[in-house]
Amino acid sequence: MKHGTRTGYAYHRCRCDPCRKAKAESDRQYRARQHLQQPGVLYWPLEPLFQAAGTDTYIELAVRTGIPARTLHRAAVRGLTDPLADRAAIRLGLHPTMIWPNWIDAYLNKEKAA
Repeated sequence: MKHGTRTGYAYHRCRCDPCRKAKAESDRQYRARQHLQQPGVLYWPLEPLFQAAGTDTYIELAVRTGIPARTLHRAAVRGLTDPLADRAAIRLGLHPTMIWPNWIDAYLNKEKAA
């Protein structure tokens, strides 16, 4: 077994300092990726959703859309993914194009680029 790797920590259950450091670094990088936009994924700003819901608090928006407040707080940094944005709009009784006017255009541009 090679020491100083995440596999050494997770699979082989090694708890030496190099393996612990490798695991900690891997976890840090994973958390950093979770808060950034991933390439090739469309993200939608949260502000228009607040306006459509007629609220300015995360808790109230969470109740109205059924999306957890913690997820909404994360979306404040990177935006809502397509499935979340679609689900939130539907739960408000709206089509996503009524909240984000360029919803269809973004898909058309994405298909042209591919």
